[in-house]
Amino acid sequence: MIRLTGFLLICVLLSVCGLTGGETTAPAAGIYVVNASPDAPAIDVSLNNNVIANTFGYGKDSGYFLTYPGTYPLKVSQSNTATVFVDNFVSFGAGKYYSLFLVDSFAQRQLLFFEDDLSIDSVQKAGVRFFNLSPNSPDSVYVIFYNTATTDSLKYKNRKFNDQAASVTFRRFSSVPAGSYNLDLYTRDTLPIQKLGSMSFAAGKFYTVYLKGFYQNTATPLDKGVIEHN
Repeated sequence: MIRLTGFLLICVLLSVCGLTGGETTAPAAGIYVVNASPDAPAIDVSLNNNVIANTFGYGKDSGYFLTYPGTYPLKVSQSNTATVFVDNFVSFGAGKYYSLFLVDSFAQRQLLFFEDDLSIDSVQKAGVRFFNLSPNSPDSVYVIFYNTATTDSLKYKNRKFNDQAASVTFRRFSSVPAGSYNLDLYTRDTLPIQKLGSMSFAAGKFYTVYLKGFYQNTATPLDKGVIEHN
């Protein structure tokens, strides 16, 4: 089951959309909102003039909001102000799910929007992917997930800040046995950077684990964020 927050009612009544009752309604699409900018203020996100995220502070994520397929205006603004810093159009395919991330420092803010492929067979395993969203992380990091009860592991080498933005491969989920995993970070020379604690992955679930915060910073320190998609 997809983790849902709500249904965005773009067409309130079928008659408003021009439907007579004989048509087949296309499967809904979903959008997941994440504020991963370490020094960003709270943000509001609206889709087709409907607010789907309100006063989302750093580290907050939404679950999927459902909407009808199509192309709609998207706005991202600073909460409780008239400041709009993203005003664009985004398109949704029928039955597709998407993630929207605010990343980087707020001064250099970027908005990421891409499809989440939740179609891999993970009935017996969990689907996991890793994003480096720490703006000043070491040039490239070596990421290792260790299963605490077995010898299973998941490794990502030379992951740079926001490298998944240009790589479909990095946005795909990898299948791993369910269980509890420790997350350790190393430099590309395998020197320890930080241990980021443990997390549990359940069979049939999809997870995005992302590196967040600023490296060597006490206000918003380096840490992990974990998103459960379903």
